[in-house]
Amino acid sequence: MHNYPTPPLWKHFSQLPSNRDKNIMEVRRLFLIEQAKYENEMIMYNFLKQLGSSTTTQVVAESNILYGLLYNWYAVNDAGGIAPDGWRVATDDDWTILTNELGGASVAGGLLMDTNGFSALLAGNRDSSGAHTAWGFYAWWWTSTGVSSTNAWDRNLYYDLPNLYRNDANKKNGFSVRCVRDTQPPSANVTDVTGNVYTWVQIGSQYWLGQNLATTKYNNGNPIPTGLDNATWASTTDGAYAYPNDDSNLVYI
Repeated sequence: MHNYPTPPLWKHFSQLPSNRDKNIMEVRRLFLIEQAKYENEMIMYNFLKQLGSSTTTQVVAESNILYGLLYNWYAVNDAGGIAPDGWRVATDDDWTILTNELGGASVAGGLLMDTNGFSALLAGNRDSSGAHTAWGFYAWWWTSTGVSSTNAWDRNLYYDLPNLYRNDANKKNGFSVRCVRDTQPPSANVTDVTGNVYTWVQIGSQYWLGQNLATTKYNNGNPIPTGLDNATWASTTDGAYAYPNDDSNLVYI
């Protein structure tokens, strides 16, 4: 297991669960914006280099994406594709490699929250009934690996625990999506079909997008449906996306 430096205390504050008071929520949202800007610095890379760790991180370019969007698994699996060119939605095996690189499931969640460049913010989910839950408490990411006709593998973490959990969830859930590739990207900027710009981070032998996906279109140009009411969200087997906490202001800085 790698010995990582203790992150600044303010980073832990930014992951605390939200207060229902709207003024507190707004302060917290602005605080997270500042954290996202800070993610573009190369501090963790320098820390790890000094430690002599085999795990290195590298942050390049800049991005205005904060939480990104929440997609059901049908969007992840759509033939139109949602990953930027040259990238793929991370498989169950990809996440396992990342987990092992960070020292195992018992510590990987905390490290992803504290690793500059990965931006593991707690976007919550839109569950299979259509309800928006757990913003500020949990982060979930789909893998592209199905389990059955109704479920697929995911990874999730909780704001005050170090673990990264592997579960199978109903494909109708709306989770964040992260993309990965095996070779160094050819340029600093990674752009999706809608023009969103992402950073990338190297962790071990993998290269991960530094933010959750925010594309509103498939790579073939078709729009991904959105604005579904709860009943429609719960019944559809077509791809769809939703805003974190049902708030479009949380997608971008």
